[in-house]
Amino acid sequence: MGKNVQISEQDFLNGFFLALYVRGDFEEELVQELAEKVFKAYEEKLEAIVRRGLYTKYKTAPTEAEREQARIEYLAHSDLMVDDATFQKIMGYQKNR
Repeated sequence: MGKNVQISEQDFLNGFFLALYVRGDFEEELVQELAEKVFKAYEEKLEAIVRRGLYTKYKTAPTEAEREQARIEYLAHSDLMVDDATFQKIMGYQKNR
């Protein structure tokens, strides 16, 4: 069994109402709005899980080189690097080490 993941109460309710619709117990007019909210919430949660995994990899890597590579992966994935030029500069830095 995998790890538990927490979601907000509102995201839970949105998912629940969407499931009711799929089962046929909910009005169709709200489905698109609920589906978008649920998808966005799940997408954000998945992104947080991925970032956390990369951060853990960075903090627990056994060697300095592996920590540096994991740090770069984490930064590249975390919106901390805002443009492609910065990303390329860092990746170039990694290749030249």
